[in-house]
Amino acid sequence: MQEPFPALTNLRFLLAGHWLKTPVVSQGFLGGYTRLQRISFRAISFPALPNVILNFGDLVELRLVEIPTAGSISPEAMADRLSNLPQLKALEIGFSSRRSCKTRRHPLPPTRSTLSTLTEFAFRGSCGYLEALVARMDTPSLHECYIGFFLQHQITFNVPQLFQFICRTEGLRSPDEAVILAGGIGLSLTLGRSTGDRSGSFSINIPFYDLNRQIPSLAHICSQSLPPLLSGVKRLSIDSESETDPEGREVDADPAEWRRVFHPFAAVEELYVSEPLGPQVALSLPSATGQTEILPALRSTFFKEPWGFTFDTGNDRAIFGACGIIDRRFVAMQLRTRNDDPSHTST
Repeated sequence: MQEPFPALTNLRFLLAGHWLKTPVVSQGFLGGYTRLQRISFRAISFPALPNVILNFGDLVELRLVEIPTAGSISPEAMADRLSNLPQLKALEIGFSSRRSCKTRRHPLPPTRSTLSTLTEFAFRGSCGYLEALVARMDTPSLHECYIGFFLQHQITFNVPQLFQFICRTEGLRSPDEAVILAGGIGLSLTLGRSTGDRSGSFSINIPFYDLNRQIPSLAHICSQSLPPLLSGVKRLSIDSESETDPEGREVDADPAEWRRVFHPFAAVEELYVSEPLGPQVALSLPSATGQTEILPALRSTFFKEPWGFTFDTGNDRAIFGACGIIDRRFVAMQLRTRNDDPSHTST
């Protein structure tokens, strides 16, 4: 565009298809567009963005998606420049590959950049870039946060700075509800608050395709990075998009890994489980294992159709809607044994 549009407020520049060479936007491309309120780039290299973004004082939405390697911006520069946008409310940063979001380790600054008006933040990239970015940001008004990572060989995602970032954000730090969505193309954990004027949600996505990797990875995050956040959750829902791996084979996660997931949820009173995951989750519960330190506050467990049964962990009595629904005889035997044992008193 050789002639500027001085009244332009919204700019979307999206690259579709496969290009042999990534288009590079020059620093002068946005010259003259001082009224821009929304900028959205997809698969566009714009390395000069940190130098020109200060000209957009009216910017309320910035989306940089599928950032190519040639257009990568350091997390230090990103955090520093974003703090100079006094009206920014929505920020989305996503990279095209692990190579495009490589970052070097630098000492943390003595003070963090404050994005006082930011209410929505979405990120997709590597743990290293995210950690370096959120360690330099304070977002007091944030109430919607989505985090997605690239597929990697290890099942562990070390994100201590992300946890501290959430704890500094009032709208995210005291969830009382959690939803685990497993199967499909990845697993997500969403934390939210059911009451309050500043209720918000935080969601993290783990990009493994089968439960054998999804659940251990979730267990690591729950036990290493998020325990204080999970300690106040009172309602936990577990749902599944698929009970098979990408090749169509049924896959069950190790019950021990489910117990590692449950361990930080010390205040959960209600547990809701969808039909595909019912058997393997049931094998992990206190009524089946006798490990009362797992979900110690649990009062009721609800299995969605076609399971149709619920049991109260206070007396271990099971009410089955259809006794043939569990092909896990160990669970039924364990419940029956504890109920029939004269030394086991029920309340």
